[in-house]
Amino acid sequence: MKNALNILMILLIISFSNINAQWSFGIITEQQYNNNPFQSPLPTETLISSYDFNISNTINDFEFSYYGSYLIFNKIPERNFYWHQVALQKSDSNYSYGILAEQRIGKDIYTYFDFKNLSFFYSNNFQIENNNINISPVFSYNSYDEIKILDNIKLSLNYKFWRGFESGTSFFIGGSLNYKKYIYPTQSGFYTYLDQNNILQKEYYVDKNINSLFNLTSYIRIAQSIAEYTGMAFQYTNRTIMNKIADSNKELNVIYGDESEIFDDPTNIQGNFYALELTQIIDEDWQLKLGYYFYKKYYPTQGVYDKLSNYFVNKMRIDNQNIFGLSLSKSFEISNETFLNLTLNFQTINNNSNSFWFNYKNTFSGINLGFQF
Repeated sequence: MKNALNILMILLIISFSNINAQWSFGIITEQQYNNNPFQSPLPTETLISSYDFNISNTINDFEFSYYGSYLIFNKIPERNFYWHQVALQKSDSNYSYGILAEQRIGKDIYTYFDFKNLSFFYSNNFQIENNNINISPVFSYNSYDEIKILDNIKLSLNYKFWRGFESGTSFFIGGSLNYKKYIYPTQSGFYTYLDQNNILQKEYYVDKNINSLFNLTSYIRIAQSIAEYTGMAFQYTNRTIMNKIADSNKELNVIYGDESEIFDDPTNIQGNFYALELTQIIDEDWQLKLGYYFYKKYYPTQGVYDKLSNYFVNKMRIDNQNIFGLSLSKSFEISNETFLNLTLNFQTINNNSNSFWFNYKNTFSGINLGFQF
């Protein structure tokens, strides 16, 4: 399957590169100061530069796109990595379907974080009276180059219902049912070590992951126009893991890590999320956005570290995370179909956890410039 993903990405690019049609291009760079990019209780500050580009084209009603991003950590160059995605989809006003593949390519010892993903999706919009409804099933295959015990397939059924009112209120209800199946839940082998008598010993080990995981996510969102150029929104989200996680699986994740933390997969998290956002249009073309976000997160597949790095599987990691974000953006028209997009970002995170290695604070600010032509 690993080679199949590589071949698919190459074929998708080659198959469209020689067709004489109108292409659109985008070039984006972001320069960011970040005082704790890896969200650790032992922070390392650095400047981060990202250089992104995208190309897209529509041929016979199918849109082909490629997106690439290279991140440079000024003080920690060994953490630099490249991420790219290729996609093919067809859509109209009521439906879309397609396939996408993505890959992360790291340097040196940090290839540990590399992964590949292949996804198939379908999305359908329809109306019942004045109510808008979207149903979107997704199938994805996730492969971790150096952590095969975490390889999985995931089936998701996403839904969203929304309706607007003359009062300027928009009401949304949505969520997803996610099923994750681990492909290699058991991993075994031998390891060697020197004992206290300096004699080489060889021992057999067996690591067992959970076989599968059910996660139910649901949310409610209310958006309100409070003035001609001012809007406010509130959202509440709940995530629930529907099957029991044994303590033995927490022992596994101290060895290999956890997708929810390393690879930002929310399927392995349960808890509640609250968001409050204010959007202001200034002089009809600048957009100012402020947001406050609070997460109460439970990690059933993780134990707890104390200050001495002792790990306890009889406890579950619990985090309280506060985030404040601020952004200011504007799009400048340079010429016909050529735009310069400018965004200024600021964000601060305060994460309080009962597990020592996940107590951290993180602040970053940056400027994002993008050309689309």
